[in-house]
Amino acid sequence: MSPTSQMWRRALLRVQIVQRAIFLRMTTTEVSLCSAILEDLFGSIVAKVGSVFFLILSPEGTFGYSEDYLLNEAHHPFAALLFFFLIKRSLVIMEQHGVVNFALDNLNIVYSIKVENVFRLARTARCLLITKTLFGEIAEAICDEIVSKGRLSCSQCLQQVLTQKVDVSAGDRKILWRLNYARYERYMRDEMVIDLYRTNDLLDQHCLKTVHALIKVGEQRISHTHLSSFAIHEIVRSPAAKEMKLSLNQIETTLKLLSTDRHNVIRKMGDSSGGLYAIDYEKALTIQCIQRIQSAIREKLGKNSVRIFNLLFQKGYLSEDQIEKMAMLTTKEARSCCYDLMRFKFILKRHMARGNDFSNSRAIYLYHVDLPDVVHLLTLIDRHLKMETIISNIESDPNLDAETKETQVAEVQEVFITSADRNKLAKYHSRQNGFYAAEVKLEKDMLLFSQFLKLSHKKR
Repeated sequence: MSPTSQMWRRALLRVQIVQRAIFLRMTTTEVSLCSAILEDLFGSIVAKVGSVFFLILSPEGTFGYSEDYLLNEAHHPFAALLFFFLIKRSLVIMEQHGVVNFALDNLNIVYSIKVENVFRLARTARCLLITKTLFGEIAEAICDEIVSKGRLSCSQCLQQVLTQKVDVSAGDRKILWRLNYARYERYMRDEMVIDLYRTNDLLDQHCLKTVHALIKVGEQRISHTHLSSFAIHEIVRSPAAKEMKLSLNQIETTLKLLSTDRHNVIRKMGDSSGGLYAIDYEKALTIQCIQRIQSAIREKLGKNSVRIFNLLFQKGYLSEDQIEKMAMLTTKEARSCCYDLMRFKFILKRHMARGNDFSNSRAIYLYHVDLPDVVHLLTLIDRHLKMETIISNIESDPNLDAETKETQVAEVQEVFITSADRNKLAKYHSRQNGFYAAEVKLEKDMLLFSQFLKLSHKKR
């Protein structure tokens, strides 16, 4: 074994895994999702190597293991199946695509994986669509080539896109490029703000164009975690406003209307320079989170539970008697809805003592909503329930059973496809497309919830 291989082996057998996710403890659903993404993109071997980062994670976020631990099949049943060169190649693949990072710590190589980077791989299709919409098909082809290789030099990328040949003698071969997913996520957040106003039937196209122009003015200069105001004259002079042919009068009237909207996402910050306006991204994300939570509660528990949830979110802490009066429900209905909401952890209950003795007989219990906790829970529960629903619909199809599926696969592999087989395959592909559509929708909700949690974490 060469010295380089020995160094790799010693490093791999003494690797220390560092987890820098927002939540140090990963749930089973998050582990399964990360493994599924890695397996779908890079294969089962890479997924098994990547799962080691998640399955042996200590509460402190770090873990080191010895040679005996790694090779002991009792601890890792798949360890005997993973040869050293496959582990090495898997780490190289994940590092090439920005999933795994490494650094030298004393005599060991410390590998670290960031869960957010694994989730970002599922947003590649949306990133390519944004690139095509903004910059055209050639830019999409360039980004597609970069995504497929993980990172490329400019010359390599252009050669492969234009001629499918790589010029290895190019002078910039050591300058590598990769996608800036953070930038794409800002485009996606801007799209969420526009979607919030697009669903409002009371607003016309001029309002949507004005919102789009305001976003364009600030997209290069502001952090979406803080409020930054822009003058009306600055918006009028922007290329986006000129392209959409928006006049000063239209922009001024529309911004005044939007600043009085009940959502209060676009806020007036001052009167200088014709008026200063800003977009409250945290408010926009909060509203969309609330809408999705309301939809989940309505599907599971009914409209009365939605009414109680909205009441608690607006008023804060309320007792059961106050909820009964404000929601105009009977005692039995209010109590049943509160217990159901607590059972699904959409609301919480807080013990308040009326005296200094903290006696239970004289205590009151106040219900309240902790939105970040609900959102964090919903990203896991709702995603899991929706996926189970799609799978159960496919498996409960009376026209196809397990034996018929196996028979059809064998017939397609061995003989020509009949018309009946084509129809059944069309149904299969239709359901497969449904999976892809559901994946995009779930990933979009995941991004929304994760951005809201980041803002809430910084605010606290």
